[in-house]
Amino acid sequence: METTNMSYAKNTFGAFGLAAALLMPVTVLAEEASAQSLSKKPVTLVVAFGAGSGSDVVARVIAEPLSKQLGTPVIIENRPGAVGQIGLQQVRRSVPDRHTLLFGEAGILAIYPLAKKPAPFNPLKDFVHISFIGETGLTWLVPAQRGYKSVKDYVARQQGHDKTMLLSVALANDVATSLFADLAGFKYEPIAVRSAGDVVPLIASGDAEGVFVSNAFAAAQIAGGRLIGLMQTGDFRSKILPDVPTAAEAGFPRVIAPMWFSLAAPAGTPGAIVEQLNKAINNALQDSVVRQKLEGLGVAPAGSSVDSMHKRLAKDLSDWGPVVEKSDVRVP
Repeated sequence: METTNMSYAKNTFGAFGLAAALLMPVTVLAEEASAQSLSKKPVTLVVAFGAGSGSDVVARVIAEPLSKQLGTPVIIENRPGAVGQIGLQQVRRSVPDRHTLLFGEAGILAIYPLAKKPAPFNPLKDFVHISFIGETGLTWLVPAQRGYKSVKDYVARQQGHDKTMLLSVALANDVATSLFADLAGFKYEPIAVRSAGDVVPLIASGDAEGVFVSNAFAAAQIAGGRLIGLMQTGDFRSKILPDVPTAAEAGFPRVIAPMWFSLAAPAGTPGAIVEQLNKAINNALQDSVVRQKLEGLGVAPAGSSVDSMHKRLAKDLSDWGPVVEKSDVRVP
């Protein structure tokens, strides 16, 4: 009886083993064929912020070379609203077949899940993080009419006020603002703005006393003369803002901000497609024209492996957890 059972088990295993052996190459071939068959279908790259935003501008630089690498159109779709969650959730719920991708950024992937309780998604499990794209800094813009000479001068004046009116534009920016105010020892009231276009009139008029914005946006506004930059986050001065001191040079080395961009796909995207996308975006970032355009926007381009991007996000979530918890930044 024992021999019969063993024989049955052996034969059963053999049958399943043969089936598995036959199915494995078919599965691999099917996955590869799937990646190839999608090569002519358009890709929608969802940007979770409006046209003209920092994410939008960088995404449009990336779209054309990515399209060339994939051999298919890459169409930008702006889906602003709910602090980036409308666009993010659209991608999260989409079919994981490469046709819908997320233009990721630190605020919606690394800060939002920390500032919203309970978090409506798991950034490490709900997405495949294809590659890092690049990082930039933030610049503290203030009204030129006030005549601020330095960050030290700015802080001294704000400490004399009961409350300073500052702009709230995006999560990563808001965390940097909260960190700055806390370290400088002044109180502030945030004024939420809907778009980048609202920033200039509010600051230039003096209705608000400061805001952290992307280096590229800051450079354009400083050139206009109505606003001035007092400091920028990052270890080095941006090439497009050579006259604006770093936060460390200004006496606030702990004022930092996670400001990076990435490419992500819905969880469950097949490995062959993930590999194809990773290769495509990394090749695109090696193009000298693309790099020159990104650097002109104050973005330091840098691709990555899927694994290293995943680890970068995990580290940011861990590092920024205590900072966000201590800050006043919350998503209702």
